[in-house]
Amino acid sequence: MVKFKILYENSPCAILILEKEQITDCNKAAVRLFEVKDKASLLNITPPFFMAPTKQPNGITTIDLWKEKLTQFQKEGEQHFAFYSKTLKGKEFWAELHFVFLHEEATIPTYAIYWKDISELREAEKNFNRFVESSPDVIYRVDRNFNFLFVNDRSEESTGKKGSYFIGKSIYNVGFPKKVVAVWDKTLKKVFKTGKETRVEFLFSKDIWYDRYMIPEKDEHGDVNYVIGFSRDISKRKKAEKELLLKQKQLQFALEFAQLAYWETDLPEGISFIDPPILKMYGLKNVRKPIKVALEDFFEQHIVPEDVDRVKKVWKELAEGRLKKASVEYCVLRDGEKKYLISGGVLIKDEEGRNRKIYGITQDITELKKREVELKMYRDKLEDLVEERTKELKESQEYFKVAIQMANLWRWEYDPSSGDYIADEYGVKLVGLKNIKRRLKDGRVVFIQNEWLKFVHPDDLKLFGVDKRFQQTHVGELPTELIFRLIDKEGRTHYCYTNRISAMDPLTGKLIKRYGVTQDITRIREAEAEKERLYRIVESTSDIIAIVDTDKTLVYLNKAGLDFFGITTDTNLSVWQFPYKKGEPSFEFLKEESINEALQNIIWNGENVLINKYGEWVPVSQVVIAHFTAEGNLECFSTTIRDMTARKRVEEELRFKNNELDTFLYKTYHDLRGPVASLKGINRLARKEVHEIKALHYFRMNNNEVDKLDEIVQSLINLSEIKEKELIKKPINFSLLIDTCLDNLRKVPGFNKISFRLEISPEKSFICDESLLKIIFINVIKNAIQYRNPNVDSYINIVVSRRADQLMIKVFDNGQGIPSELKEKVFDMFFRANVSSHGPGLGLYLVKNAVDALGGRIRLQSEKDHGTTILIFLPFVHQKDTI
Repeated sequence: MVKFKILYENSPCAILILEKEQITDCNKAAVRLFEVKDKASLLNITPPFFMAPTKQPNGITTIDLWKEKLTQFQKEGEQHFAFYSKTLKGKEFWAELHFVFLHEEATIPTYAIYWKDISELREAEKNFNRFVESSPDVIYRVDRNFNFLFVNDRSEESTGKKGSYFIGKSIYNVGFPKKVVAVWDKTLKKVFKTGKETRVEFLFSKDIWYDRYMIPEKDEHGDVNYVIGFSRDISKRKKAEKELLLKQKQLQFALEFAQLAYWETDLPEGISFIDPPILKMYGLKNVRKPIKVALEDFFEQHIVPEDVDRVKKVWKELAEGRLKKASVEYCVLRDGEKKYLISGGVLIKDEEGRNRKIYGITQDITELKKREVELKMYRDKLEDLVEERTKELKESQEYFKVAIQMANLWRWEYDPSSGDYIADEYGVKLVGLKNIKRRLKDGRVVFIQNEWLKFVHPDDLKLFGVDKRFQQTHVGELPTELIFRLIDKEGRTHYCYTNRISAMDPLTGKLIKRYGVTQDITRIREAEAEKERLYRIVESTSDIIAIVDTDKTLVYLNKAGLDFFGITTDTNLSVWQFPYKKGEPSFEFLKEESINEALQNIIWNGENVLINKYGEWVPVSQVVIAHFTAEGNLECFSTTIRDMTARKRVEEELRFKNNELDTFLYKTYHDLRGPVASLKGINRLARKEVHEIKALHYFRMNNNEVDKLDEIVQSLINLSEIKEKELIKKPINFSLLIDTCLDNLRKVPGFNKISFRLEISPEKSFICDESLLKIIFINVIKNAIQYRNPNVDSYINIVVSRRADQLMIKVFDNGQGIPSELKEKVFDMFFRANVSSHGPGLGLYLVKNAVDALGGRIRLQSEKDHGTTILIFLPFVHQKDTI
């Protein structure tokens, strides 16, 4: 007989027995659930009083919900529902309640309430809903009638409708294309029928593909009542697959066109996979599919005996890893005729460095071999002809040898078969080429082509048909005439003009020999370039430039001058005069005083007023230069005139705007502090209340950026204060000041890995503005910390001493140092020495401004990887000097 009393008492579910809506009994689980001392504490209580909050989370009052469910129970019988409860100690939790009659027909109805804690289940449902809503997939749930019970809002991205639109509707009446509905109908029926998970890919609309994965949701009997589905947009993957298929077809066509075929070998298995095109090359014409063979056996069967050992040797060296890649030529017998093949392979290793595979390509080069034999025959004949003609040419060139040397010319010839250049010695001496192979009897020298190309400017190598690694990029004839640059051993650039002739094989189109003459035209180019450069400078400058003859006749006026005075290019300048303003509308444009001083001192500087083409008075600066011949005779005068109107106006405006800008920036920086502080406070509160790891990561990233902004704003405020600050001088205790600065820097990354050494001699006798000194010390030390060398025991030494009438502050370290090309920039605003620097680039700029404000000077000594020394010299003001 079942002992129901034992089951009741030991049930893990809390059970309450009620009569007249009051608790008359309960089990042990109820005592534990409601956190009471014993059963007596629960008896005679009328639920839900003391057993639930006043209101449920959905806003309905607990009493109303209880009455509603109790009424339904009395009318309909057994009831299940979720109920937000609390223990008698006040702990709140979700529970599932189950009402069951025990004595329904009795005078006083007796019923039981099963009270089960489902808080963890509700939390799990909540987390699942979060997952569903944050998933990149469209997630949905349908019943056996194919009606949607749930759809997350990812549906909006593909259909334009939120998930709530689909709830209660079937797949047939939500507006999906007919083909999509047909796929869905077929797939859902299969899942409900088989009870198995199903995946299908389908075209949703033009170019939009989806991957749909469906999971059956079964009841306790194993019947499928619902299906949960996941849909993901795979359009990009489908497009990539389509493009890959196209490229594979293109590659296959290219391989067939070039008579190339692919093979691979699995080294651990010792098996090779050979494609039908290779088998065809070996004479196996009727094989349609790739075969698996032991490659060495394959060699024995198909390669001619004299080539087998050589091919096996290369293959073994590649398979054992002694070679990373290799190629070998060999012969096979095909239809009783020798055919030439070449195979190349690349060794592939796994992550642990073991030899795994060899990927290879084989090509039929039989026709190429035939052409090589024919080419050799033609080449031998042509070389004989060329040699004969060369001999005749050399004889005639002897007559021109002396003339060529005088004109900075040299002859040369190039033999592509040997790679040799033969040239007159002048060309070799010009660049300082030393690596020559031999000297010929006629005085010419022989050297390798690449030795010569080393002296050709890299950008001009293409003119010789090679790239910067001296690899050939052009086959055939090259331009006959060209200008190129040579760079000699001393680094000097020589401009050269070449005229060359190429002797080509008429059958193959290949180069046999190339001849030419080259001239050094450096001096000509330099003179032309200098002339052109000066002319462009004069014509493009905004200054007015004029040349005046010795009789004060205007000879030349540049474009700026023509535009200023409104003169056309066809004006006769010899009868036109500059209209200087001197009480009269016209007078000589070169003052007597300017001419006299220029004749005495070569140059005269001064200011004047001109009248432009609009009749406006324009203030100008003027320079007059007297030019003399080598014999000391006056040749001409030149004058340069610059409009000072804008400069004078800007100078005045700049003074006014600088004052306004300083005031505006100071207020702006202070106004920014409030929002930045608020952002930091909000971030701290958020990190206390948010517990999701990913969100906390983003809050930390946000806080880092706010800290950077705060540092920039504070630096800019310091800068404004430095520029506007009225110095407050008082005795300085350097030991205390530096200790305070170091305390402020303790949170800087790397601080604890640095040894600090202090040497302070003036102590309290020095008078200065303490706030500016603090800015100097903090930013110099912080900069040294940030650029420490992590590979050494880092130190920062701080020395404060008196040098005559100056105070010297010396801070030196053994950090990363500063490259010489960056030393001039370190005191610039927003300059950072490298990309790893996290600061705003204002530290040393603030230091420079603070030093300037104190009437001092700063000097930097540094060498990359050998540390940095910063020296600051301030006027030494003794306490008694301020009295």
